[in-house]
Amino acid sequence: MMQSCFFGGLNYSDVVSKSLHKYSIRENKWTTFQDALPSPLYDCVAILNEEGSHIHIIGGQDGKKTKLSTHMKTKVRELDPSLLVMTCLFILMKHK
Repeated sequence: MMQSCFFGGLNYSDVVSKSLHKYSIRENKWTTFQDALPSPLYDCVAILNEEGSHIHIIGGQDGKKTKLSTHMKTKVRELDPSLLVMTCLFILMKHK
């Protein structure tokens, strides 16, 4: 089944989201997960591993517009945000 995942983001009011959504192309249906990312995040990137078994969410900025170096990982077939594992978090630069 063809699906796209959408997570985090920044809205027009500069509110940073922790939400996680899935869109099924075949069913033309959106699903919003009850759980969310461990912290608000935007300007990050997601990569599917070579085996297609895990999604890695890397980098981004938090709700205070602090640039982060993060790495979160979850299994694709479960796609349970509560299983996201943050393996590192470093503050690279803080904006004033």
